Amino acid sequence: MNHLIAGGTQAIVGNLTGKQLDKVTGDIPYLAENGADVHRDIKTIADCMLYLCKKEDKNTKPYYERITLQPGTLIPMLNEAHDRNYNMALLSAATTVNFQVIGLGQAFSLSLMPGWNVLNMPDGTLWGLPSAAAANVSILYCASDVMFGNAI
Repeated sequence: MNHLIAGGTQAIVGNLTGKQLDKVTGDIPYLAENGADVHRDIKTIADCMLYLCKKEDKNTKPYYERITLQPGTLIPMLNEAHDRNYNMALLSAATTVNFQVIGLGQAFSLSLMPGWNVLNMPDGTLWGLPSAAAANVSILYCASDVMFGNAI
């Protein structure tokens, strides 16, 4: 990150120095011919730096949400909606959960144990309870860019 900031700063300083030299010495051929390209590149660098800074700020904190899974209904996991790479679920009791991962076809079941379960399912994964489940189950869902433990 420091290299990006240093590079962006050097580019901006170089551009400002070129403008000052232009005032003193007259026309500088490189900036005169390619000035629009230089400004576009600097704007691109600045936009990338802003994106990386915002992404770093946002991803320092995990996202938590209480989810209620219902029998026979698959709902999307929230990692894609919150731009996070990893996901976990906190359960109070052992529960069988169905997962449908995009590209794998039919849903499959996993038995999740009480406590934190590291899932790390890909974007677009659907999850829910089997149709034969007795009742709804409340889960504390966590989406994070920090990997905790191993996936089940």
